[in-house]
Amino acid sequence: MGKRRSWEAGAGSGGRPARGTRRRPKVDLTRIPPGWAAGAFLVLAALALAVWILSMPSGETEAPPTAAVPGPTPSPSPAPSPVPPRVAVGRWVRVRGTEGEDLRLRSAPSLSGETRALVKEGTLLRVLEGPVEADGYTWWRVQSPEDQTGWAAGQWLAPE
Repeated sequence: MGKRRSWEAGAGSGGRPARGTRRRPKVDLTRIPPGWAAGAFLVLAALALAVWILSMPSGETEAPPTAAVPGPTPSPSPAPSPVPPRVAVGRWVRVRGTEGEDLRLRSAPSLSGETRALVKEGTLLRVLEGPVEADGYTWWRVQSPEDQTGWAAGQWLAPE
C-alpha cells in the first residue's frame, strides 16, 4: 500500500469513507496567529453593524430608544434638509436683484400702494411685518436706516 491521505486515515472498510462523504482534516488550534481572534471579532462586529444600519428605514441613523415611550410611536419623518436663510420678521435683509433700479417702499402691500420712498440696491433693511400675499408678490413691511418704512416685494429682498 502507498502513502495514505489524511481523509483516508482510520476510515472504515479499506480506509475509505462511504461514497460522497469526506472527512475534514483536523485543525491545529495552536498554529493560529495570536491576533487572528481579535481581527475576526472586529470583522464580525463590523458586519453586524452594517446589517443593523441597513435594516433601518432610510434617513434614520440613530440607535433605537432604550426606554419605553408611553402612547403611540410616531412614524419616522425624513431627515430635515438644511434650511436656507429666509426673510422673517425681526431679521435683516438686503435689497438685491433690482439691476440698478431703486426698490419702492409702498404705503400698502400692493402695486396700487403709494410710493413712500425709493431704496438703492445693497441697502440693509429691517423686516417689521409680513408676509402678505397680493398682486402676485409676497410683501414685507421694512424699515430703512433712515427710518423710512414701507411695504416691499420679497422678490428683491435677500436675507442676511
